[in-house]
Amino acid sequence: MLHFNIPLWLVLIILSTLSLSIGLIIERIILKEKNSDPVAYSILTETFFVILVLITALVLKQQLVFPHDKYTLFFLTSSILWSASLILSFKAFQKLEASIMSIISALSPIISVPLSIIILHEIFTIKAIIGSILILFAIILVNNSSKKQISKAGLLFAIISSILAGIAVISDAIILSKYNTFSYLVFGPSLTSILLILAYPRKASKAFTIIKTRKFAKIFIFIVLFTIQAVLYYLAYMAGGPMSKLTVINKSYIILTTLLAIIFLKEKSHIKTKILGAILVTIGVLLLA
Repeated sequence: MLHFNIPLWLVLIILSTLSLSIGLIIERIILKEKNSDPVAYSILTETFFVILVLITALVLKQQLVFPHDKYTLFFLTSSILWSASLILSFKAFQKLEASIMSIISALSPIISVPLSIIILHEIFTIKAIIGSILILFAIILVNNSSKKQISKAGLLFAIISSILAGIAVISDAIILSKYNTFSYLVFGPSLTSILLILAYPRKASKAFTIIKTRKFAKIFIFIVLFTIQAVLYYLAYMAGGPMSKLTVINKSYIILTTLLAIIFLKEKSHIKTKILGAILVTIGVLLLA
């Protein structure tokens, strides 16, 4: 009889990735609607994310520690990096196709993996390296099925956004070495929300008027899924998952989202390529484990 010893962190990151993928399908549906505003939606997401995590922390009786030492700098650093990454991502998304954005987002783990080895002293075996390469290759394979002229400005925004995200993940890991998951997920995104509101005051005003509309129901479902994926992601790290591996496994959401889009959004172009990509990602995840 076969027995599989699957680490808890792997289960958590897989569930996190699944929640993210489903959330992105809902997000795509929302953004197809007329007068959709990604920046306003982002402000709503960050704000209600903090509220939901805070409620979860209170229900689970988790202690929240307000940043008060040298790690306060890392809280601020993560907030600035994530805010800038998100803003640049929005700007890039206005100029680039989603498929191109997905390809460029693969730069994030390429940045975070070597940083995690250097700064966090994580061990990355040859097997894990092969797994990472397979996942990144699968992402490029699926998203490179059609090419059109690329906006240079959009490309620059997307590249910088991905680089900042890759660095932010390492800053997050340093914070989590001192603070518990819920302290970070409450105070970190709170700073991010404040920075976004300061950067886009008019969008912030618009964001809170959306609460009174019918479309907020869909947005709220997305926020709940976004919250679940984030909590599970960092719980996976606290359960012993190396940040270098978590970052790369999490990128498989691109393939999973593509497959879900085939089923629910009827995006049936290049199905064989998408299925091949999903197989490669599965093998890559097993190698990383």
